[in-house]
Formats: sequence, C-alpha cells, structure tokens
Amino acid sequence: MSKNVSSFVSKLEKISDDKSQVYLPSLKKDIDVTSLTIKQQKDLISSSLDGLKGAINFSRTLNKVVLDSTTINDLKIYDRLPIVIGLDTAPVPMLIVLTPKP
Repeated sequence: MSKNVSSFVSKLEKISDDKSQVYLPSLKKDIDVTSLTIKQQKDLISSSLDGLKGAINFSRTLNKVVLDSTTINDLKIYDRLPIVIGLDTAPVPMLIVLTPKP
C-alpha cells in the first residue's frame, strides 16, 4: 500500500513540473510558463463568484497567477494575455482513475 502512495505522490510532484512555451512580445522571445496549480484554479474560480468585489479580486488573483507562473519580473501589461492563454493551453496532467476493489 505504501508503495502505491509513494508512487502517487511522485506523480503529483511530476505534474507540477509541466511547462509550456509562451511568446512574450515585450522580450521578443519564448519563455517557460508553469501550468496552473489546483490552488490557483480554486482562487480564480472563487474570486469570480463574488459580484463586483469578485471582479476586482479576480483581476488581482489573475495578476498574481501570471507573476507566479513565470520567472520574469519585468512584465508589460500586454504580456498578460499571451501568458494567460499559455496557462490555458499548458499540458493537461494525467487523469487519475480510482477503481474500487472487488
């Protein structure tokens, strides 16, 4: 049983290493963008559900996600859209299917 758990944990760690390439207009080159984490997805979804306050929080959360997904600190406002699209098209992690034992 512990072998299965350690295998599962190692697969989860590998998922966080997935990166995709995004072209940044300000730098005129491709950069690596990490895929969204579960926490980032939860924060984006929950911030978008709070009406007017949620719209402000969503924008703030999205900016934080963009900065966290890159290693570049000098981003321009027009770099945000390519990064967000890159986050959306980042590699999809493996689907883990649990089947009950008979």
